[in-house]
Amino acid sequence: MATNGTVGHVNGQANGNGTVAPYRYTHAYLRKARPLRIAIIGCGVSGIAAVHMFKERFRAPGQDLPIELVIYEKNKSIGGTWYENRYPGCSCDVPSHSYTFSWDGNPYFSRVYVGAPELYDYFTDRAEAYGVPEFVRLQHQFESATWNNATGQYELTVKDLATGTLVEDKAEVVINASGVLNSWKWPDFPGLETFAGKHTSADLSGKTVGVVGTGSSGIQLVPQVQAVAKHMRVAARRYSARSR
Repeated sequence: MATNGTVGHVNGQANGNGTVAPYRYTHAYLRKARPLRIAIIGCGVSGIAAVHMFKERFRAPGQDLPIELVIYEKNKSIGGTWYENRYPGCSCDVPSHSYTFSWDGNPYFSRVYVGAPELYDYFTDRAEAYGVPEFVRLQHQFESATWNNATGQYELTVKDLATGTLVEDKAEVVINASGVLNSWKWPDFPGLETFAGKHTSADLSGKTVGVVGTGSSGIQLVPQVQAVAKHMRVAARRYSARSR
C-alpha cells in the first residue's frame, strides 16, 4: 500500500468499502497437528483394515497426535458380510488366498474357495490382533450425516439399536465402509409380505425350493440345496453368453 510516496505493508485485507480487515491466523507452529475425529460406517473387511492403517499411521511409537477414531457397526458382531450371510454353500467367490489383507495373508485356508465361517474366523481373528474392539461401537446404526461448513465437521446421527435412542456425534472425516451391496431389497412381487416360509438357515430337506438369480450366491446355493430338496426351480433373467 503506497502512502505519501512511500511503500508499506498493511497487515490486513482490503474490503469493498475501503476499510482494512485484520488477518486471522491460528496461533500454532508450522505443521502442528490439529484435533481430528474420524468416523467409519461399518466394521466389515474395510472397517477392520481401516483400524490397522489408522494405528500404523497415527499411533506409531513416539507419536502423540490428537486424532480419534470411532466405528459404528449396526450388527452385534464385526465381520460384515461374513457375519451376516449363512445360506447353504456361502463361500468366497474368488480364490481364498487372494481374499486376505495384502499385509497379513492366511496360508492355512482349508481349500481354494473356503466357506463363510472360515472367512469370518480369519477376519475376526485379525480384528482382535489389530485392536478393533477399542474403536468399534456395535449395534449402532448410521442414520445421517450433515456437513456444517461453519465448523468444518459432519454432524452425525446414529441409532443405538440396543436402546432405540439416537446418538449425536461430530467428525471431520467420515468413511463409508458399509459395503455397496449391504442395503439390499426384496423383489416387489405379490404375497411376499404374507409368505409363511422360512429363511435359508432352515432345513430344506424334502422341501420345494425356488431360487431367484444365478449370480455368485445362486451358483453356491443351488448345488447344496438341490441335493436335499424335493423339487427346485431356478429363475434367471437371461441366459449367459456362454450358455447360448
